[in-house]
Amino acid sequence: MRCPYVRKIRTSQGEITIRGLKHGELRYLEARGVDFSSSATFDNPEAVEEVLGVVLKLLENVLTLTFPSREDQERMTLAAALWANKTLWDCASCEREGKQRERHCPRVVEDPSFPLFKVRGREIFHCPVPELSPYLSRLQEYVFFEQGILPEGGGLNDQWEYDLQVLLLISSVVAEETKQGGKGL
Repeated sequence: MRCPYVRKIRTSQGEITIRGLKHGELRYLEARGVDFSSSATFDNPEAVEEVLGVVLKLLENVLTLTFPSREDQERMTLAAALWANKTLWDCASCEREGKQRERHCPRVVEDPSFPLFKVRGREIFHCPVPELSPYLSRLQEYVFFEQGILPEGGGLNDQWEYDLQVLLLISSVVAEETKQGGKGL
């Protein structure tokens, strides 16, 4: 039986396909994940129950990847605040200019006796760049985001929720730091 109505839900963990004769009239359901797959027609209740179990497992996995963890949020906030205040240094230029001691590079200074600076109430004793390096590519994405270029092709609905959450977090931190005129440091 040909089903002209097809709706695909793309997630980071797999894809859910729903087919029917028209919107609201379901005939077929399929779920494919990284580690699992199942499909059923709606005239077989046991098979539908199995597919719905796979769908729930898939959605559970997606939810854990949808929003940044508390730790990721804190580090991304720190990276965005430093970037907005132009204190996110480049390791190569510090080495070239001999500023590793002055900036408390963790490779050169083991236990600094005083904080380098304070960001959003948090005292920073070492240069945070090595700790924040996994988050720096998100700042590059933010620059494009500000120019209207999204990480994935298409519109807002085609973006991964996690990416949007991170970009909105960076945007709010940069706006707040800009409004304060760099007084967050």
